[in-house]
Amino acid sequence: MLNLYKHNPEIRTLYLDGSISVIPRAVAELQRCKSLKRFSAINLENTVMYVLGSCSETQTTTTTANSRDRNSDSTMNGIAFANLELLRVRGCTKLSNSFLSTFANHSRNLSCIDLSECPQIDHRSLCYLAQGGTALRELSLAETSVTDDSLGLFLQFHKHLRFLNLRRCYFITDRIIIQLAQCPALETLIVASCAGVTGTSRVVMVLLEATR
Repeated sequence: MLNLYKHNPEIRTLYLDGSISVIPRAVAELQRCKSLKRFSAINLENTVMYVLGSCSETQTTTTTANSRDRNSDSTMNGIAFANLELLRVRGCTKLSNSFLSTFANHSRNLSCIDLSECPQIDHRSLCYLAQGGTALRELSLAETSVTDDSLGLFLQFHKHLRFLNLRRCYFITDRIIIQLAQCPALETLIVASCAGVTGTSRVVMVLLEATR
């Protein structure tokens, strides 16, 4: 990663997976990369926290990213990459509401956010994100704890949302689905395996789509 940054100081896209070894020195270099636009790290909790903000770590030995995520402890102290446009951090359970509040206020260019499989993401989290930038076009919240009310508030600030994934969001109901179906910009809405969503709202969605 150090060589990558050294030879590509204007890197714009960074995707990490479990095969990547991440050490604090590499992250410190990456945090200087103000040109980064797209960041993705799937199921790499501490790696996400290191990259998004400067952290203090209790262990400094070099390990694989997966073992570091299981065994190390870190505390987010700041925000990096305010120019991010795409953020995918599926499976990261360490994103707190306080972090999201600060991050949303500093990252107003985001057009795509994927917080799927982050069970701690709830109605408060979405309220914080709602008050961030208005450039958001794609949002994935599969397997989170968001509610009708928080989604309703979010829609007030983000009227140009085109893609929304609510798969296995057990706290949403027909009420918000019917509201979402009336959003003119929304092109894709995923509501598979949502216990509170019945056939009623699905029929309404089909009828509204037919009138567009």
